[in-house]
Amino acid sequence: MKIWLETYETYLPKEWATNSVLKAYHLSQLFPELVHIEETSFNHPTFQNIYDLYSNNYNLSDNYSLHLYMKTVYYIPEGIKDLDGYNCTVGSAMRMVLYDSPNLRRTYNIFQGYHLKGGVWFPDRL
Repeated sequence: MKIWLETYETYLPKEWATNSVLKAYHLSQLFPELVHIEETSFNHPTFQNIYDLYSNNYNLSDNYSLHLYMKTVYYIPEGIKDLDGYNCTVGSAMRMVLYDSPNLRRTYNIFQGYHLKGGVWFPDRL
């Protein structure tokens, strides 16, 4: 960890992935005995599988974290009422934080008036 943190002396904010991702990977190759890589528990579902976050129910039981890719998603629940019926991975994770249970609290279609395109929900009318 100390070696990795020392690389931040040359941190470039516009190139966040250099230190946060690429440098960490490079150090894992140089010092494999010092680094344990979590293959899926920090970065799955990936951006390539964003539909698993917003349209499906991905099993998060082995995850330590969840990246929401908020800049790429058109539909975000607007409040608790929407969240309670948001039947997808993100909805389950948010309900787990709020209620200590991932279960749906309402059974209605919050996507009425939306259509699925490329794994993301868009309004029928823009």
